[in-house]
Amino acid sequence: MNFSTLIATKASRVVYAAKGRAIAEFGLRRAQGDGHLEATRATYIGGCASTSNVMAGKKLGIPVSGTMAHSFVTSFDHEIDSYRAYADAFPNRCFLLIDTYNSIEGAKKAVIVGKELEKKGERLLGVRLDSGDLALLSKEVRIILDGAGLDYVKIVASGDLNEWKIEELMKKGARIDMFGVGTELITGRPTPALDGIYKLSDVMERGRHVPKMKLSEETVKATLPGKKRVWRFSGDGMFKKDIISLEDEHIDNANPLLELVVKNGKIACKRPSLDKIRQMAADNFSNLPDKYKTLDDAPVYPVEFSPGLVALREKIVERIRKEEIQA
Repeated sequence: MNFSTLIATKASRVVYAAKGRAIAEFGLRRAQGDGHLEATRATYIGGCASTSNVMAGKKLGIPVSGTMAHSFVTSFDHEIDSYRAYADAFPNRCFLLIDTYNSIEGAKKAVIVGKELEKKGERLLGVRLDSGDLALLSKEVRIILDGAGLDYVKIVASGDLNEWKIEELMKKGARIDMFGVGTELITGRPTPALDGIYKLSDVMERGRHVPKMKLSEETVKATLPGKKRVWRFSGDGMFKKDIISLEDEHIDNANPLLELVVKNGKIACKRPSLDKIRQMAADNFSNLPDKYKTLDDAPVYPVEFSPGLVALREKIVERIRKEEIQA
């Protein structure tokens, strides 16, 4: 849960920064071993449109996308020969990598291959920039493509991208239609781990629930006692705040969030499809006020404790302190 939440959150930040441009997850080679499949699933939930991970495509049904590699281009004596070979192999899925030697010259050769595809009744789908000044190059390449009547050809950008770099490219007016994001996304950089915890809060003793909690000199290490529920307040279609309460408390004018998933070690609910999970994540993200979505210095979303939970915590803390003194 920690890892998936981390990567899905990272993906949502990248997607948000792209302002509607599609994000393709390109991180398979940089993923932590077998974790690549779980990571790719999380990026899709977070809003990525596709992945270069063909195993994820086969097992999870995630749309697969990708382009040629620099090694493919350099294996040919002439760059345009690599383009033609790739276009022959993928006539209706052709994206050409144009920065192996010179991005502008590569774009001009892509125009030639694009025109050849048109004569065959096909279309060049896109070109990819993987290095250099992506904002400037994308504008120059757009002019070349449009001038040749290939205004339908998409420009894809990649190269150690993250949400901050994409945001900056958008501010510069980059003519980029799609971003390929790999290492920074699939590893959750610069935050390699999410510190979610699993602590005991309630036990059944002689047929009744007994709340438990952990104390600590560090406030963040202390836990909350008892069986709990989470409630969300909304207004004007946007989330306002959450409240954590005891299970038997009811919070007026709020929606309960928790649903029973596992009971006695068995799945207790119908598993939603991956696409339904993805849509739910997108809906929730759209209902989060923009001030919480800023990439830097965003305020903390408010989460409060109910009066009953606060009272129970204080009661248990007092009891534990007395027991310590008596011991």
